[in-house]
Amino acid sequence: MLAASWVTVRDRWQLFIGAIVTVAMAVALTQSSLLALVSAATANAPAHLPEIERLAIDEGYVAAVALLGVVVGLAFFVSIFIVSSTFAFAVAQRRRDMALLRLIGAARGQVRRLLLRESLIVGGLGAAIGVPLGVLAARAQDRLLIGLDLVPDGVRTEWRTWTVFASPGGGIAGSARAAWSAATRAGRVRPLEALRGSLRADRVMNAWRWAIGLLAFAGATAMIIVAPLVGIEGGLALAINACLVLVLGLAAWSPVIVPPLAAVGSFLARLVVPRSPLRDLVGGNVRTAVRRTASTATPIVMLVGLVVGLGSALAATQDGMRIEATARSTSDVIVVADDDLTDEIAAMPGVDGVSTSTETIVRVMAADDGDGELRETAIVARSIDPDTFLTMYRLEADRGSLSSLDDEASVLTPDLAGAMQVGVGDATTITVGGTGHVVEVGAILPMELNPVGDLLVPHHVVAGAPVDALGTRETAITTDGPESAVALADRLSTSGIDARTTENAIEVLLDESDRQNRSIQIALLGLSALLTMVAIVNAVVVAGTDRRTEFATLRLTGLTRGQVLRAALAESTVVIMTGALLGLVAAGGTAITMSAVVTELVGERVVAVPWVLIGVVVGAIALVVWTVTALTAAAVTRVDPITVAGARE
Repeated sequence: MLAASWVTVRDRWQLFIGAIVTVAMAVALTQSSLLALVSAATANAPAHLPEIERLAIDEGYVAAVALLGVVVGLAFFVSIFIVSSTFAFAVAQRRRDMALLRLIGAARGQVRRLLLRESLIVGGLGAAIGVPLGVLAARAQDRLLIGLDLVPDGVRTEWRTWTVFASPGGGIAGSARAAWSAATRAGRVRPLEALRGSLRADRVMNAWRWAIGLLAFAGATAMIIVAPLVGIEGGLALAINACLVLVLGLAAWSPVIVPPLAAVGSFLARLVVPRSPLRDLVGGNVRTAVRRTASTATPIVMLVGLVVGLGSALAATQDGMRIEATARSTSDVIVVADDDLTDEIAAMPGVDGVSTSTETIVRVMAADDGDGELRETAIVARSIDPDTFLTMYRLEADRGSLSSLDDEASVLTPDLAGAMQVGVGDATTITVGGTGHVVEVGAILPMELNPVGDLLVPHHVVAGAPVDALGTRETAITTDGPESAVALADRLSTSGIDARTTENAIEVLLDESDRQNRSIQIALLGLSALLTMVAIVNAVVVAGTDRRTEFATLRLTGLTRGQVLRAALAESTVVIMTGALLGLVAAGGTAITMSAVVTELVGERVVAVPWVLIGVVVGAIALVVWTVTALTAAAVTRVDPITVAGARE
C-alpha cells in the first residue's frame, strides 16, 4: 500500500505540490521560529550597559518571544488548513478510484490507510525540503527581528539540534491529522459507484461541518461580547481569535454560503454584461460546482480575514491612542532630553508653566509570568513633581485619590497593581539603585491604551538614583498662546533640543507606534499570507487541471478557446468577489470587537476601516488568481478537444 500511495503522489503531483510546498514552508518557519524563540528566551542584555538600556533590551526579547510564538501558531494553523483542503479535494477528484479499490476487494480501513500514507509522504517530502530551508529562514528571521528593534544588532540565532526532529515531526503529524477526515470520507465510498456511468456526487456538507460552523460562530460571538470587558491586551487577543474562529466557521460552511453569494454575483454580472453569451454558463458553473467553488474561495476568505482583521485592529488602536493622548494632555510644548532643563525653560519668555518627569528603573515584587508567585521585577516608572505634573495631564483615579502623591504615595496602573497584588492603601517596597523605599499605594489609574506611566512616584522618593537607572526626561510646557508655543518649540529645536508642539509630539509618537505596529503586522502575516497565497494558487491549479474534459466538451459545442478562457476568468472573478466578501465578514468580527474595546477605554466611538489595505489585499489576490487561472486554462485547452473528450479517465 505504501508503494501505491507513492505512485499516486508521483502521478498526481499537480494535486499535491501545493500541500508539499506549504508543509515545507511551515516546517522551515517552525524550525527557525523555535530556534529564535529559545535564543531570545535565554538571552540576557550585556552587563556593561546602563540599567535602563538593559531593561529595554530585555523587554525587546520578551516581545520577540511573543511574536515568534504567534508566528509558529499561525504557520501551523494555515498549513493544517491547506493540507486538509488539499486532501478533501483529492478525495472528491478520486472518488471513482476509491470505488474501484472497494470493488476489487479493498476494505474501508485499507482505503483510509492509503490516504493517510499519502499524507505521510506529502508531510515527509515537505519536511525534507523544510529543514534546510529553515536554516536560511533563521538568518532572514534574525534580520527581521533586528529591523523591528526587538533584538540588538549582531544577535544571531543559536543552533539547537532538537529542532531538526521537532519541526519535521510536527509537519508530518500535522499532515496526517489534516488528512484524517478526508481519509475517513474516502473509506465510505461504495464499491458499486465504480459501475455507474456517473458517480453520485459526494455530499459536501456533513454533520462535522455543520457542528464546526455552529461552534465557531457561537465562539466568535462570545469573544466579541467579552472582549470590551477584559482590557486592551485581552481585547486584542480576543479580537484576533474571533477573526480566526470566524474564518474557520466560514470555511466549514463555505459549501452552503459560497454558491448563493456567487449566484448573486452572477446576477449582478447579468446587469453589467446583459448580452454576454457566456453569462449563464459562468453562473451555472459557479452555482453547481460547489466543491470547486468553495475550495477556491476558502483560502481567499482566510487571507482577507487575517490581514484585514489585524489591520482593522491596529487602526482602531491607533485612533484610540490619538483620542486618548489629545484628551489627556493640557500642555503646549513637549521637550525630550537627557538633562534636566526645567529651570532654563521656565526662564524663557512666553512660558507659563513647566513640569519635568523622568524615566526611572524601579524594581518591585510582582508576578510576571501568570503563576501568581511574586518575584523581583524591573519596570520603567516615572518620577514626577505632583504639583506641576497634574496641571499638565488630565488624570483621573479609578480608585483612591491622586492628591495622595503629595504625601509620598505612588500611583499604579491596574495591570501593575494586579501583578503586584496590591490595592489602595497597601504599603509596598520599591527598589531604586539598590535602595529600598516603602511607599503607599495612593491611587490606581483606569485602564488606558497608552498609560502615561505604569508607576508614578514623587521625585524625592527616587532622589539619589544612579545615573544608569535614569532614562530620558520629558518636559511639558504651557505657554501664553499658540504663537508662543510655536516660537518656543522652534527656538529650542534650533538649539539642538528635541522640542515639538504637543500636537506634533503626539503625532510623532503615534507615527512611531504605527511604524512598529505595521512592522509587526508584516512579520506576523507576511509569511502566513505567502502560505495562503500558495493555497490559493494550489486550489486554482487543481480546479483548473480537473476541467480538461469539461473545457473540451465546451469547445466541441461551439465555443472557441478564447471564449473558454474568458469564461474561466469570469468564474474566477465571481469567486474572488465572493471570497473577499466573506473574508471581510470575518475581518468585520475583529473590527467590531476592537472598536468596542477601544470605545470602552477612550469613551468615544472609534470605527477604523483600512480601505487602502483592503484594496491592496484584494487587488493582489485578484492579480494572482487571474494570472494562474489564465495560465492553467491555457495549458489544459492546448490539447485537441476531440482527443481529450474521447479519452478514458
